Amino acid sequence: PEDGQEAEKKLQANLNHIKDNQLLSRNQHKARLDKRLTLFRSLKESVEELIADNVVSSESYNQLQARHLKVKNEYQKSMDVKLDLEISCNEISKVRELQKKMHAALVSYYMHRGYHNRIVLTDFGKGAAVNLHQLEKIHRNLCD
Repeated sequence: PEDGQEAEKKLQANLNHIKDNQLLSRNQHKARLDKRLTLFRSLKESVEELIADNVVSSESYNQLQARHLKVKNEYQKSMDVKLDLEISCNEISKVRELQKKMHAALVSYYMHRGYHNRIVLTDFGKGAAVNLHQLEKIHRNLCD
């Protein structure tokens, strides 16, 4: 009978040990899950903020391009009016000179517009690179 009681005590101790391990495992799992959920929520908020920033940047870039197009069209219309006036005077040499000036002005305009677009796209590219870096960081954090 004592062997049976001792065996029962050992089994009860083993059962208690297993229950303790299961409880510890559950608690550790819950802690890791809570940590991951907290990290996920903060990363989600960061990504949403970055997306909102990108939308604002994209909209401002589109507005800027629309303004450039409007200025170019107005400039071209004024040059066309000037050209029409010169043609009506039948002064071929003046028309040629005006065409050269118009050509030089358009070349200058597109050159400056290209510089400006490169600057804007560089800024946009920097923002995109920052976003990519943060998304990679998020991915690494989620994988850890």
